[in-house]
Amino acid sequence: MADYEAGTVNHSDLVACGVRLSSRHGLAWEMRDLLAFAVALKERGVEHLVESAWYDSNSSCCYIEIAERWKDDEGVWAVKEAAKVGLTQYEWNGVIQHGAQLGRDVSNEI
Repeated sequence: MADYEAGTVNHSDLVACGVRLSSRHGLAWEMRDLLAFAVALKERGVEHLVESAWYDSNSSCCYIEIAERWKDDEGVWAVKEAAKVGLTQYEWNGVIQHGAQLGRDVSNEI
């Protein structure tokens, strides 16, 4: 078994809180981040704004797809807050952002 396989999960595509979540290689930490992101979206009531979130395991970066009809909605900023809380690294408007890491409290950075 390759080193990276030790931290993988069998299901690298799932739906949580109405958001499609996926990871290129099904890495467990990426799926944990994605689930934390989905929960953070739900807590803010903006899960309907996100079509999907996908972790590119090769770059360790999450790409968030905002639903087309909501791209100009003010709630999109709550999506960014949820990303900062739930995701380790993500792309936002073409710029790589850094969010939460295991055990790091980012609540005062939002």
